[in-house]
Amino acid sequence: EGSATKIDSDRFLKTQLDIIRSRTVANSVAETLRLYRNDKFLEIMDVSDEIKPSKILSPAEVKRELVIKTLSDNLAVDYSGDTRIAVISFTSPDARLSSQIANAYADAFINNNLARKFDSSTYALDFLRDQLAEAQARLEKSEQEALAYARRTRIVDASNAASGDRQSAAPQ
Repeated sequence: EGSATKIDSDRFLKTQLDIIRSRTVANSVAETLRLYRNDKFLEIMDVSDEIKPSKILSPAEVKRELVIKTLSDNLAVDYSGDTRIAVISFTSPDARLSSQIANAYADAFINNNLARKFDSSTYALDFLRDQLAEAQARLEKSEQEALAYARRTRIVDASNAASGDRQSAAPQ
């Protein structure tokens, strides 16, 4: 049982590291730091236009791809396995930029996790509301069927029941 728990724990941690490295988190970093909106980041990173605009990619899309690729290529996420702490680092010619990007990755990862938990909670709440509505509908139908049965078998006096009113099927 202990080794299964360790395997599950390792799998979970690997998943978390993959999320940090994901395109979604990189995009969030680029948006937060406004890396798509100016050329300074790509200039500092000495990135040439490896990707050219075409019929498929507009100049803005090319820039986005270059920013994402540059972020991914210079990101390092190290995990020793001795603790549950990962070290996020970014390599650039500018120490301040490296620090900003590494911190932005950590923030984006945390926000991504919070958003996923919120979405999961919202889904669960919606699911439970749907289940409750279905249960209420089944209860009303069962009550109507029980009342109809009671009237047919004369368990209750049908003259006292207004049509459509909810009645107890118990004798009065």
